Amino acid sequence: MPKANRRKQLQALSEPPVLEEGQKVARVIAACGENNYEVEDEHGAKTLYQLPKRMRHVVFIRRGSYVFVKDDETRKDGRVRGDIEVVVLTHFLHGISKEPYWPRSFKGEEDNTEDMPAIVSEGAGGNSEEEPGHGDEQWEIGSGNPNRAQWQDQSSDEESD
Repeated sequence: MPKANRRKQLQALSEPPVLEEGQKVARVIAACGENNYEVEDEHGAKTLYQLPKRMRHVVFIRRGSYVFVKDDETRKDGRVRGDIEVVVLTHFLHGISKEPYWPRSFKGEEDNTEDMPAIVSEGAGGNSEEEPGHGDEQWEIGSGNPNRAQWQDQSSDEESD
């Protein structure tokens, strides 16, 4: 990946997202396959949104994550309602939840996601060299499956018995 793209990506990951006009906050309920996610808005309505191609190999969305979605009236298929514009990383969640646009129905629920690390794919970086001064210790880059370490710890405990 060219350095300019990596720089833009690191800048996007280091700045908290801002809700723009036409976007709304939603919580991911389930992954439905083919990069489609069922989300719940502040009123409890469940709808289907799609993750755009530019984000598919950059972030992994977990159940319970918060996203900014935007409806697309020009879509031909009736099931998918729009696109996921922004995935709110967990280290930004505490600050964003205090903003006036954050729905009241989601207040207090963001504490449940503190134990989940923000995961960004290795494909996001492309280069394993870290640039100094970017605060990469705030999130895991290229960590792969977060359950893998737990599984390896459990299997080594069982072997020692």
